[in-house]
Amino acid sequence: MTLGGAIRSNRRVWRFNGVEWQDRSGPAGDTFAAFEQALLDTQHNAIVVDPENPTHLYAGADIGVWRSTDGGETWHTFAHGLPDAAVLDLKIHGDGYLRAATHGRSVYELMLRKAQKPVELYVRHHQLDRGDPTLVPSDWTAHPTRVGEFIRTGDSPDIRLDILDAAGQYRLPNQMQVDYHDFLAKLPDVPAPAKVWNHATENVLNRVYVQVHNRGTQRSSYLHVMLLLANLRNGIPALPADFAERIQNGQPIETAHWHTVGIFDLHGVQSDRPQIAAFDLSALALPHPDAVSAEDKYALIGLIHSFEDPFELDAAGALNLNDRKAAHKYIRTAPYVTEEPPAPPPNNILATYLVRPGDTLWAIAQRFYSNGRLWPHIYQHNRTLIGPNPNGLPKNVVIEIPVV
Repeated sequence: MTLGGAIRSNRRVWRFNGVEWQDRSGPAGDTFAAFEQALLDTQHNAIVVDPENPTHLYAGADIGVWRSTDGGETWHTFAHGLPDAAVLDLKIHGDGYLRAATHGRSVYELMLRKAQKPVELYVRHHQLDRGDPTLVPSDWTAHPTRVGEFIRTGDSPDIRLDILDAAGQYRLPNQMQVDYHDFLAKLPDVPAPAKVWNHATENVLNRVYVQVHNRGTQRSSYLHVMLLLANLRNGIPALPADFAERIQNGQPIETAHWHTVGIFDLHGVQSDRPQIAAFDLSALALPHPDAVSAEDKYALIGLIHSFEDPFELDAAGALNLNDRKAAHKYIRTAPYVTEEPPAPPPNNILATYLVRPGDTLWAIAQRFYSNGRLWPHIYQHNRTLIGPNPNGLPKNVVIEIPVV
């Protein structure tokens, strides 16, 4: 059992052996061992025993979760990505997950039966997706937020659109400052196929946002999100030979069947704070209003890559849209027939890039243009940020890669 309240003691966990209660709060006293291996004097709300390892105990307190592997003789913090919040309840389920209910910060889970990766990125395929590929609902699983509908493929809730309304306004005015609260609260999860505007001019831009999660135990470092447009009318189109390599290197893919909408860099994604990548989908990338076919099945495909959790094709060298680092949303095109909005700034940005130690303008140009000699284009576009010396490239800043 655990003790709460202000008892002015860190003797918070007790065990009844059938005869008497025994303290199981770790070493007592003012010794170094007590400081390192005992519980703290704070409210403790829950405790569970691992049924497969009876000496493994987990205690939920107002400052997180604590773990003992020796029946309570010693304790250590057990955060693994858990936010700084009170843990009100704990339970070990039959699937091997330890789940913690927090005060105001949702429910978190950690797999106990196998090692969990430090960084494990994912984009959800459906509302019930937690990034665990072993937990796949059937095609007839009821949708949790749409009454009378079912979970289906090609309807990722982590790919959402912000299209112009009749007044020529977007829901989110500042595209580059969207956090996960804006994403969930202000962008509706429109059922697929989601509508996008096509047009005979380039003045119409559809904004696309992709939310990236990390179910790992550590914050991610650098990663990038690539958003592709493809027609899945006859299944996944043929992949270029260097498809995976270009995804991993953050290089655009342009073929007769694939179009790169954009590449967006993220940094520091953690389990309690998903991050948002933002893109502009030009109407010119879509079929002309007069050429739309009822058989077309256009989809926006979001792919994520990090050196800590790399993007890969499956064993057969094919793109698996059910992989946790790939998700897609079917879209349908419609002509934008209201008064044409004022022309936005020229869409001349190929991608954004987070400068890392060791980077040079030559190497960045080689990465994005496959030609290092084009580095002056990047320098001139970012000269205000870089300064007068192109060799003095500042680190940990985001630069823009212009179209050339």
